[in-house]
Amino acid sequence: MKRLAIILAILFPLTFTAKAQTVQVTAAFDSLVMFIGDQTCLRIEAAFTGNRQLSFPVFKDSVPTGLELVETIGFDTTKQDDGTVRIAAKYIFTGWDSALVYIDGLPVIDGNDTFLSNAVSLKIVDVPVDTANAICDIKPIYKPPFDWKLFLSIVIIVIFVAVIAGLSIFFYRKYYVKRKIKENNVIKIIDNRPADVVALEQLEQLRQEKLWQEGRNKEYYTVLTDIIKTYVSRRYAVNAVESTTNDLLRELRMNTKISIDKEPLDLLRETLMLADLVKFAKWNPLPAENEKAFEDGKIFVQNTRKIEEDSK
Repeated sequence: MKRLAIILAILFPLTFTAKAQTVQVTAAFDSLVMFIGDQTCLRIEAAFTGNRQLSFPVFKDSVPTGLELVETIGFDTTKQDDGTVRIAAKYIFTGWDSALVYIDGLPVIDGNDTFLSNAVSLKIVDVPVDTANAICDIKPIYKPPFDWKLFLSIVIIVIFVAVIAGLSIFFYRKYYVKRKIKENNVIKIIDNRPADVVALEQLEQLRQEKLWQEGRNKEYYTVLTDIIKTYVSRRYAVNAVESTTNDLLRELRMNTKISIDKEPLDLLRETLMLADLVKFAKWNPLPAENEKAFEDGKIFVQNTRKIEEDSK
């Protein structure tokens, strides 16, 4: 029993020590010396096994004397192969007075237990001043040297863009504008022959092309109405080519300067209305209707030509 008591007396402190050391806390600055106004990082790391909820220093109201908290970066957690978990907290500090900052131990709390890190220190020193030289004024604003490489690059780009723009304008004027001017200056050959002579000649050419006989009904009636409307435009000085059938017939009936008998006007109306059905309603006329439309158009031209042309 005496031996057992001695063994327990030895093992109990070891067990307590092992339990107390389950969380190991270390602390270190990035550097041991820092100039006034510089910044340094304080790293506090806790290593433990199992699941624990640790609380690290906040430094909100308890910044070490001589230091100023700039930023709390956050936490990095890593887990090693042996099951050890390491949590590292990082803090950025700066200092504005030369001093030796000494921190005895930084606490990490685990429930009711508090674990302290090792002591850390930081030396804040003044910026070295060369007292051998006289006091100088504040240096003027530094003017960087002229960047010739950048300047030449910009010049080359500007020249390149200008050349491209010049060539574009040159070819535009040479080909497009001149072509437009040439087209506008083309001498249009005006057929001064009587309107009925031209219309009858064109009608005969239409007959010889045999468009409707080849199934080209729409093309046939398009040409036929163009011939007749062009004749009406020249004969009565009205804009017949761009007028619809109803507008043209209304103009020919209501215009007091135009005198057309009812019979030729009815022939014109039937021809134009049939042509509209073929062109716009896909009407498929019979061969007899095609022949009649042609003959009606021809009769209309013959019966409405100028009287003085008959005496020639």
